[in-house]
Amino acid sequence: MIREVGIAFMFAPLFHPALARVSAARKALSARGEKSVFNILGPLVNPAFVTRQAVGVFREDLIVPVAEALKLLSVQRAMVFHGQGLDEVTLTGETQYGRLHDGRISTGRLTPEELGFRRCSLEEISGGTSTENARLCRGILEGRVKGARRDMVVLNAAVAISVGSMKQVELQGCVDLAAESIDSGRALDTLERVAGNS
Repeated sequence: MIREVGIAFMFAPLFHPALARVSAARKALSARGEKSVFNILGPLVNPAFVTRQAVGVFREDLIVPVAEALKLLSVQRAMVFHGQGLDEVTLTGETQYGRLHDGRISTGRLTPEELGFRRCSLEEISGGTSTENARLCRGILEGRVKGARRDMVVLNAAVAISVGSMKQVELQGCVDLAAESIDSGRALDTLERVAGNS
């Protein structure tokens, strides 16, 4: 699928035996609604040894330590972020981030407004069940779902594009690329190709 489509989902316990051995403990903690060391370790023990990563963390004070760990793991470019209690770049307020680029870590903050987005409430971007979320995802890519949910997808896709780009691209330019990917139908086409190869 990576060769044919350019994207793939890799189920961690299947590809990383160490994670499979701790899955029961991780599920038990997750069922109690607790964040744990497993939430931090997941991106750090990636068996694909990727050199570029966008990583959300559940607490702001984890941003720099996770960026430093990625640096020790020879990651070339990464962005580690936390936004208003979310492990995502958010539209609900400021997002704090640490950026790793060629061995240097810098920190900063992003606001929705500086990238041309409207600030919104958590309720406006909240999802639902897995079935509802799948319907929302398809609706965004088909152009039927607009507003804050679409903007949230565009914003987080822009961060991934920024980190993964072979050349330094301003985040605003990446926002434009992410929006164009949806508007042109290319993102939906990729989803269809993934579904067809699954």
